[in-house]
Amino acid sequence: MKPAVLGLFAACLLPGAAFGDDVVPTTDIFSYSTLEADHWHMHSDYFGDSSSGNGLKFSYDFPDEVYLFGQWDKLNFDSLKGGSHTLEGVGVGAHQAYNPNLSFYIDLAFLRDKLSGFSDASDNYWRVSYGFRGKANSVLEIDGAIFTERNTVFGRRSFGERLGFGLDFSVFSLLTAVEHTADGNRTELTLMWAYR
Repeated sequence: MKPAVLGLFAACLLPGAAFGDDVVPTTDIFSYSTLEADHWHMHSDYFGDSSSGNGLKFSYDFPDEVYLFGQWDKLNFDSLKGGSHTLEGVGVGAHQAYNPNLSFYIDLAFLRDKLSGFSDASDNYWRVSYGFRGKANSVLEIDGAIFTERNTVFGRRSFGERLGFGLDFSVFSLLTAVEHTADGNRTELTLMWAYR
């Protein structure tokens, strides 16, 4: 899915978002200074198993619309006895309001997926995401992104898509998203606090 197609997709899901007011807002309606509690479920063809668990993500947005973030997640495998993996990473991103209902972002993260229990192997890789956040109405948020994960060892995930929906009450949000890659699917449930 090319960026132009992603923009068209956003326009179809968010009536009036892509063709709203001609004046670009000076500030983004979405906060990128957040603290998130996540619940993940992942299936990997590489391991032939699924895993699930919880984690945290912290993001701080600077006045020039550049943000830094870090994340930590611990997931237990369903069938690999005693097996788990820890996903941690740091990154940088930038965002821009397109109109009062739509925001675009791009970010780069360095991630480490470390196994424990049955192996001590780890997978260190880069992830680049390009996506949007939009409001269909006063509380319904729709998110979408395309991403690439480079130099992966645990399954080839050179390209992926993400689509999410949720309830956005400005300071607090409850969001759910699905990601698809060549190695399998991931689902995420997020409780987000926009602290500034």
